[in-house]
This record gives sequence, structure tokens and C-alpha cells, in this order.
Amino acid sequence: MSINVPSAATVRQYNLPEQVRSQVQLGNEGLKAHPDMETIQPDFTVRIVSGQVFLDWNWGGQGDFLDIFHAQVNRGAGWVDLTYDTTPGYTDTNPFPSVPTIWKYRGEYRVGDHAVGVWSNEMSITVGG
Repeated sequence: MSINVPSAATVRQYNLPEQVRSQVQLGNEGLKAHPDMETIQPDFTVRIVSGQVFLDWNWGGQGDFLDIFHAQVNRGAGWVDLTYDTTPGYTDTNPFPSVPTIWKYRGEYRVGDHAVGVWSNEMSITVGG
């Protein structure tokens, strides 16, 4: 038994009900399921590249539904905003301290001006010295 899956153009032609349109994104590949905006969570790594911390983040395959990656850093004095980024991968250009120090990073996704999902796990890295 085979199942015919309509193209994105065919689906648009039939004017899907609003509740269905809000749950799918039409793209070149056809229908994409909308991620759960209550539980979506960034997954990224941090590493030192050319004497700076590089946050290796991406959209996790959900870039069609997300606008911004918001990163925060804690250099020992609490969490502060680091960047609101729209292009995967970010370099923290803050100079390293003269003594070894642990810096922590976390991120969340945003749609427009609103945070969605949950904060990422905290990523730690030792810098300086």
C-alpha cells in the first residue's frame, strides 16, 4: 500500500484550516512539524579557538520556526547577556583573565521578542592563566 503525500503547493491550494496551518511549516521539503515551543532546548558546546571562547550553537533543525539564539555568560559575578545571535556559531571576544577561571555559558531560543522553550544545559570552560 502506498500513501500519496501532497506537495506544499497542493496543500496551500486547499487552504488548510488555521489550527492545522499553525502546526506546520510549508517548505521545499513539504510539511514540517512545528516544534514544541514549551520544551525546545538549545544544545551547544564551547571550546577555545584562537584564544577566544567559541560557542558552537545551531538551530537543531528547527531554524524555520526560530528567530534568535540568546546566550548568557557567568564569569563569576552572575549571569549577564552575551549575545542575541541569528547566525550559528558565536565567538566571545572578552579577554581572558590572567589567572585560570571558569566561565559558564547557557542559551535559549527566541521568537521575536519572546523566549521559547527552556534554557540549555550550562556549559563550562576554564580560561586564562
